[in-house]
Amino acid sequence: MANHYRKLDDDAVAAPVSIPASPAPVAAPVSEPAAIPESLFVDPRVDLVSAAIQKLFVAKGGADIELQIDLARQNVQNALACRRAEAARLAANPNAMREKGERPLVTVSEDRLHSRELTRLLDQRESLRLQCRNMIHETLHRMQPRTEQEWAKAIEAATRDIDDVGNMLAAGKREEEHREEHLAVLKATTQFIKSDAYKMVNGVHREELMAALKKCDLQAIVHVFEKLAPAARDAFDEQVRKQLNRAA
Repeated sequence: MANHYRKLDDDAVAAPVSIPASPAPVAAPVSEPAAIPESLFVDPRVDLVSAAIQKLFVAKGGADIELQIDLARQNVQNALACRRAEAARLAANPNAMREKGERPLVTVSEDRLHSRELTRLLDQRESLRLQCRNMIHETLHRMQPRTEQEWAKAIEAATRDIDDVGNMLAAGKREEEHREEHLAVLKATTQFIKSDAYKMVNGVHREELMAALKKCDLQAIVHVFEKLAPAARDAFDEQVRKQLNRAA
């Protein structure tokens, strides 16, 4: 009996105990993010600027250039067709020769001519587009629109007439020149006060000059120098020329 129980105990120890495997964790489904409308990434001002550039491009002869490009491209295609036909003829018969008096519809020399013309026209088109783009961007930079309404108004003003754009750009250039001249006069006045020529100016004119300089009043400064002695005016003019040369 004892041996029987021992055998049972040995069998119990020897028999492996199976442990049920725990189920693998199931990942929670991940919801796809909602698609963001593509329109949110599109700045409406981009379309305004692109339309303005195209309008200027057409007004400055861009449409005619496009027609010439189409013609030149067709000529190149015709030349390519001739070269391919000749290549097929030679592939079929390496000793093939043209009949007496026969000539290709488009010669090799004309190939090069058409290719160069197409390249020239493509460069001309790109140059004109760049010019129009710069004109629009310079106008917008000068006007500094902030709201969509201001952008639309600036674009409309820029494309109303090519001459208007040129006038606006010229006006902006004149304003910049006036600012440079104004600054040159102020700096020249400061240098004049530090120079020996300032000793020739009497007390009343000194007070007037200092008051005008403090207010940055260009006309008042010039008016004071008009009342000074020629030597003082010459010294001031020399200072103005130096400042303008530095600005240039």
